[in-house]
Amino acid sequence: MTTKIKLLIINSTLEKSGLTNVILNICKNIDYQKFDVNILTLSMEPASSLWSSFKKLPINIESIDLNRIDWIIKGKTALINKVNEIKPDIIQTISFRGTVSAIKYLNSYKIVSTLQADIHKNYTDTYGKIIGNYIANQELNAFKNANSKIVCSNSLKQVYSSQINNINVIQNGIDNTIFNKIDYKQKNELRTKLGYENNKTIFISVGALSNRKDPLTIIEAFKKSSIGRDSKLLFLGNGPLLSQCISASEGLNIEFIGNVDNTHEYYKMADAFISASSSEGLPNSVLEAGMCGLFCYLSNIPQHTEIFEEVETQAVFFNCGNVNELAKQIDNYQTTKSEKSIDFNARNMAKQYEEIYLNIYKNT
Repeated sequence: MTTKIKLLIINSTLEKSGLTNVILNICKNIDYQKFDVNILTLSMEPASSLWSSFKKLPINIESIDLNRIDWIIKGKTALINKVNEIKPDIIQTISFRGTVSAIKYLNSYKIVSTLQADIHKNYTDTYGKIIGNYIANQELNAFKNANSKIVCSNSLKQVYSSQINNINVIQNGIDNTIFNKIDYKQKNELRTKLGYENNKTIFISVGALSNRKDPLTIIEAFKKSSIGRDSKLLFLGNGPLLSQCISASEGLNIEFIGNVDNTHEYYKMADAFISASSSEGLPNSVLEAGMCGLFCYLSNIPQHTEIFEEVETQAVFFNCGNVNELAKQIDNYQTTKSEKSIDFNARNMAKQYEEIYLNIYKNT
């Protein structure tokens, strides 16, 4: 191919998140012999932005850099002018503002849109039923009008297939140069570096401390378990339930780490991973934990069970919110270790996105 396909990825910001990591993994693994990659963000970058990570790649990255008020007044014109200046062959969106804005203002371009969650569940959990459903309906209506529609799991396809035809599934992929298994010696070295004992069993949970992620069920199960007395439970992430979680954890071997840049080191020095989430797309935290070889205790939502269809020995599942069931499973830790690990490679994900882009470009 002599002419490169100009790809433009539009997103609100590059704030550190699972969604931004998906974009980063596409950009890290895409074939630059075939694609000229551009990223356009809409708002001012937050302190936790991954902008610097993207700047290391051979891509063009720009921002309209508007706050919420200025976006309402000037956003449409600024977006249209900037995209017309870039002149992309294909636009990729992966968030509410990117998708809604692209379909509304840029429908003369070929648009690929990805949904990374059950958006009605996510938005109602965050914003309440009325506002949450309104926002979700806006994004879903825009998504329906994309030239190519992608969801990140087979489970999500089932959620949306009754409303939308021709949905493609591209499962999320993880950077296996960062998230991988290490040996016993390396694990002990990491524990020493991070300040943890080598002889304790360490459980880890990664994600927002929110109702949807349900950290309180994990805390209560750890409290009820026998193994919890001599083990440690770490939470990575912040959220609206932080104060409540700290109160519920009083007197227990539970630590709240907050947001960190070295999540991979915590996975690698831990023994097991727990998620009690009630709704997901295809959660990066579970993929990362599994790729690092951790045994996983997971709520039995379809998106969790889908991840371990090929490696059933690496996870067990409990009913959402069932404290007693999870406590019993945690106590079986010594008999539930797995030699096999899942493999959700970011290169495979990027290749599948490439195929979508190439097909659209050929049919233009």
